[in-house]
Amino acid sequence: MRRVLLVVLVLSLLAGRADASPFPAASVAAGPVWAGERVVWVERHGREHAVLVGDPATGARRVVDRWRSRIARSSVTLAASAETLAVVRVEGSCPPFYCRESLYSTLVDQLRVGPVDGPLTLAPPCEFGSSVVVTGRAYALHCPGDGAEYGRIVIREEGTERTAQLGDGMFAMAGRMLAAPVGSPAPGQRTGVRVIDRLSGEEVRRVAGSPWLFLAVDADGSVAYTEQVGVRPDGTSIEHVVSAPAGEDPRPVSLPPGALRLAGGRVASVGDYELDRKRRFAVADARSGATLASTERWSASAFDFDGRRLVWGEAPCGRTTIQVWQLGSPQPPALPRDCGRPRVHPFERWPPGRGRLRLSLSCPKRPAGGCGGTAAVFVSGVPHGQARRADPVGRGEFDIAAGARGYADLDVGNFYRAPGHGFTRRHLRVEITAYGSRDTHVQRVPLTRRANAR
Repeated sequence: MRRVLLVVLVLSLLAGRADASPFPAASVAAGPVWAGERVVWVERHGREHAVLVGDPATGARRVVDRWRSRIARSSVTLAASAETLAVVRVEGSCPPFYCRESLYSTLVDQLRVGPVDGPLTLAPPCEFGSSVVVTGRAYALHCPGDGAEYGRIVIREEGTERTAQLGDGMFAMAGRMLAAPVGSPAPGQRTGVRVIDRLSGEEVRRVAGSPWLFLAVDADGSVAYTEQVGVRPDGTSIEHVVSAPAGEDPRPVSLPPGALRLAGGRVASVGDYELDRKRRFAVADARSGATLASTERWSASAFDFDGRRLVWGEAPCGRTTIQVWQLGSPQPPALPRDCGRPRVHPFERWPPGRGRLRLSLSCPKRPAGGCGGTAAVFVSGVPHGQARRADPVGRGEFDIAAGARGYADLDVGNFYRAPGHGFTRRHLRVEITAYGSRDTHVQRVPLTRRANAR
């Protein structure tokens, strides 16, 4: 009875919080994306992953899928509509040093699809890490082969499957509209955007231009894309955003070039600044190009836009808070960037088990932002063969609340067992790069006494 009362009390306190986000901060691995009036994202706790669906109006949320990854570093992407949710999960391993495609070993390549409220079931993927797009009850993904020069797009909906021989891997879908570039994916070789009706296969329109990295389409056939217009002296590209409303010619709009969303006659984009740590979100009218809203945020993650609301993840210190902004209302307050630097403790286990090192970390109580960042383990003073001393033998991430203790799991494969690659505690060096600062904190980490005796 006491346990039930405690749970009710905690839920009541969370519901009564006055934070900008209705959802508690967490470590977010993918998303957020809109699913009708709700938001979907993937939380990560070590190797445990959970897909959550939340209602911004009430703060209610529920887990619709979960799994445990086989390796510490894995990739997750997701797409959703009001009816359908699709999650792509990819895990792979590669030997330390000189990781090449021929040495890469795929452990998991999984596509799970189902209703937004679950359950999600396995669906056949097309290729390693294939991106997926969802609209209504349909989802689409790019597949290679079958005689098509750049592959094909497979569209699945309620047990049926259609294919479209267009595009080169970049495509967008909304309602019945499916858009993809025309021409070769080589720089400057694309000659426009083709929009077809995904049900009938008939061409709806062609838009002249040279889409570069990002493409979006709306249900009325409007398209938006980024276009390369030059190259800087350092070799980086100069890009701008182009909008082509239905039935009208393309025209540039004043938006930061980056990932795009197009809905309700409005274009939203995000651009990176300040060493990719600062991002500017902006929304413009697709026809007039007038800027309707913009905001700058530090350490923002993926975003989505449904024509009325922006949603993004903001994580200046590691833990992600999901921010929702209804256009026309005040912006949600920016999160403080005062982050802590973690303390590194001796390894709890030696030699590493199952090809990984578990690095124990603790975060100070102040500042309250918590600790987040990356950790890398290096060796020195031993013959490396072909390995270079500058290469780490393991990498991992950490995300720890203020005043708490956590871990960074660093995948090292079989490096510590390889002939001539054995190392002891005098060879270990751990480098910590904490969010909220641009410096790298270096510590030499001893092993525990028990581990040393092994």
